Amino acid sequence: MFRSGLAVVANTLLAHLAGDVGGAALVGGIGVANKIMMFPFSIILGFGTGFQPVAGFNWGARKYDRVQQSYRFCSTVAIVGAVVLSSILAIFAVPIMGAFGETGGLQQGYGAFCIRLQCLALPVHAWVAVVNMLCAGLGKAKGAFLLATSRQGTCFIPILYPLVYFFQANGIVAVQAMADILSLVMAIPIAIKVTKEIRLTGERFERENEIST
Repeated sequence: MFRSGLAVVANTLLAHLAGDVGGAALVGGIGVANKIMMFPFSIILGFGTGFQPVAGFNWGARKYDRVQQSYRFCSTVAIVGAVVLSSILAIFAVPIMGAFGETGGLQQGYGAFCIRLQCLALPVHAWVAVVNMLCAGLGKAKGAFLLATSRQGTCFIPILYPLVYFFQANGIVAVQAMADILSLVMAIPIAIKVTKEIRLTGERFERENEIST
């Protein structure tokens, strides 16, 4: 609920500022770019959603080694997959944008730049999504909430106005990529804390089994 609500607020503010700063070309450019980036974002979200029950079921079954293995595997696959997808999109950003508007226009330029910036941050977004789903699967509601609302909420809205003030149209284009990078700052301590808890819980469980046998 909060993620969807904050996304609506963020997109409304973004569209309003884009209209004031760059007019229809900027609004159209970032709008098309964000729709295009929904394809890799949806793949990442689907992959993370598939990981969530794996982590949750093994956590509940006290298979702590499997939780760790699945987390490492999914982190690696998500990052590598994001690098491949982002490389393809970044290379073909201009012709992809050209399919949605006038070739060589401002809309194409804004959109291609926006796509390439978001492609740079896509591996970060992929890993943060895995950490988010790890928290959700293990019942760590606070961590899951913070990461779920970071991309288009807590890491997006506070930097929107400063970026527009200092960089105008380029700030509008770069805000989503910057928010994704900032979400990494939030995800790292959460990931360290959760993975440490998984490891310590697993070690404690093994000691208890040894004592009981």
